[in-house]
Amino acid sequence: FSAVRRMEAATTPEMALMAKERSNPRFDVDAMKDFLCGGRAQAELKDKATTRIATDPVLRTTDSIVFDLTRPQARARSMQQIKRIVELRRSEIKGQEEQTALYKLMNQYCRSYGMRMYVHDTLFRESILTHGTPEQFKAWQDPIDDMKVIGCFAMTELGHSSFLRGLETTATYDSENQQFIINSPTLTATKWWIGMAGQVATHTVAICNLIINGKNHGLQWFIVPLRDPKTGRLLPGVECGDIGAKAGRHGLDNGWIQFHNTAIPREYMLMKWTQVSPRGEITVSADNPALAYNTLIGERILVPMGVADSVGQAITIGLRYALVRTQGERDQQIIDYQSHYCQLMPILAITYAAALVGRSIFAEWSEALKNQDQDKDRFLRSLADYHGISAGLKAWLGWWGAEALEIIRRCMGGHGYSAYSAIPAQINDFAVITQGGGDNTVLAQQTARYLLSSIRKAYTGKKVTGSAAYLAEIQQHKSNPLPTPPIPENSEFPLPALLAALKWLAIEQVSNSAAVMLAETSTKNKKIEDAWNDNMMTLLDGSRAHTWYYIVNRFAEMVAVCGSDDGPQQQQANAQNGCLATGMRLVALAAVHRVNAEMALFLEGGYFTPQHAKQLRQQEATLARQIRQDAALLVDALGFPDWILKSPLGCYDGNVYPKYFAMIRSAPLGGDNSESVPDIHDPPAYWTESVQPLIARY
Repeated sequence: FSAVRRMEAATTPEMALMAKERSNPRFDVDAMKDFLCGGRAQAELKDKATTRIATDPVLRTTDSIVFDLTRPQARARSMQQIKRIVELRRSEIKGQEEQTALYKLMNQYCRSYGMRMYVHDTLFRESILTHGTPEQFKAWQDPIDDMKVIGCFAMTELGHSSFLRGLETTATYDSENQQFIINSPTLTATKWWIGMAGQVATHTVAICNLIINGKNHGLQWFIVPLRDPKTGRLLPGVECGDIGAKAGRHGLDNGWIQFHNTAIPREYMLMKWTQVSPRGEITVSADNPALAYNTLIGERILVPMGVADSVGQAITIGLRYALVRTQGERDQQIIDYQSHYCQLMPILAITYAAALVGRSIFAEWSEALKNQDQDKDRFLRSLADYHGISAGLKAWLGWWGAEALEIIRRCMGGHGYSAYSAIPAQINDFAVITQGGGDNTVLAQQTARYLLSSIRKAYTGKKVTGSAAYLAEIQQHKSNPLPTPPIPENSEFPLPALLAALKWLAIEQVSNSAAVMLAETSTKNKKIEDAWNDNMMTLLDGSRAHTWYYIVNRFAEMVAVCGSDDGPQQQQANAQNGCLATGMRLVALAAVHRVNAEMALFLEGGYFTPQHAKQLRQQEATLARQIRQDAALLVDALGFPDWILKSPLGCYDGNVYPKYFAMIRSAPLGGDNSESVPDIHDPPAYWTESVQPLIARY
């Protein structure tokens, strides 16, 4: 290690490059951090949580060990972290805001920890909050919040996932004993992919078909005990197991559950919206299809912030590495190759969009949940729109995030293939976003269904609200489907023109979807299911155009009031300290990037000419080059410390090579001896058995 120590003692060329990148800031980095966090107070909470985790030996693990843990070790580690967090909740951290800040940061650091806590705190807890009566939630709230029980959420089955009406698990009411009898009638009814069910969950909220006197009354929610909290052993009538190796999140015990005449008290059915009396009489308080997806709406609304976290860490690593890696005849920074900055800068811009839009819609949804019991009718009316936009956000941002992560990995060259770059782990941990909580293809279609319903309202003059409110302009759009060219050829497109183009495309594609479905079902007399399948790509075009217009337009709205969380004075300060101008450049890049991504549809619809397309492509490259000047500071503002990134190639000071080499040299052997560092002079354990016999022949 002597050479490494000598290099670390001096300023390396890479460190000098990184320092130079930060030497002429065009905006206030701390103010931008505050803006992304939602204000100075939230940023201070994050800083406090950062200090706490960074100095806690249980919460934070040696970086190199993270990538070499076995599955059992990863499981044990994530539960050790949860145990420590609960200890801190009980003793030192009483305030809800502090607890939330700590949870968010731990989720950024360890995805398995984050998913375990999410399953318990959100899926399990919110199922009881949104489907249970206030009395039921009150009875369970303290045990859940203090983790005296550990909960999971049992929806998906071995043979059924996003198609809830296909679920087979039954809950049959026994009026004589006032119990529900839970059963998995077939192999395909086995609950599958259930986080925390594999090893530790003591209870689950299970979605089952309610059967009373032989009649199926549809899906309802039931609390079902799984394990004895004292011994951890499975209870009678319950079988659970681990589903084994996965692509990522190895510290989460995804499992399977089978119920065999499992008896639960009548009071364990969650009865806010549907009630069953002791005699088996059923009362339905609200018959809203969106209630079936209510718990999952919250899960999907979290996706934009999850995308911002995962892609944000990866783009921080990728850009910092590109800023200090030099290559080519002129030995220039690879970030200055157009092939690099034109790929990475749009990812950075949309990461900012995901962070801000995610924070905004999550705040709205949290407020709706908090007030649902005070105004149930208003809450129920809002569900369709929340369902429609949350499904679209999960689908289209989820797909975008998976693609962005792979682009970043490739832009790092050979080192991007190393686990110690931290990018492969981000890719593998993120992959579940495209399938878990509803397959993205199915969710994108659910958004399309919502849009068809909304545009029918608009056509008949009914009020359209929420994310689809712009569809009220459909009559104007149809009377003037091709407005005059939005901008002269060979001119730069201002942001309003780009936003207008994205709105036009959304209206055009949603109206096309409605027209083709009407023609197929009325003129050609096709069944709705056949017409849907035969025109699915057109429907998905509308879903995608709508979702991306929502993201970019809301991003523009939020940046326009940059700093308003801290009041008008901070908003004015950000207009002067460069944050507003920098933010608007990011908005413009995100907008022009999305316009170019949909150029085929714009050309097909006659909105743009080929010359416009050429100009817009050049405009994107120019904007990407401009934002490249701020690359180091923009990723600094995302606020990921080195210990969260876990990547020597993305270190803050730019000293990538000594830190990378040191991590490799300290990497453990893995397997049962995973904390042992190998001696480079010794042969591997398999030498005697497999290598020596080969070479001994010569």
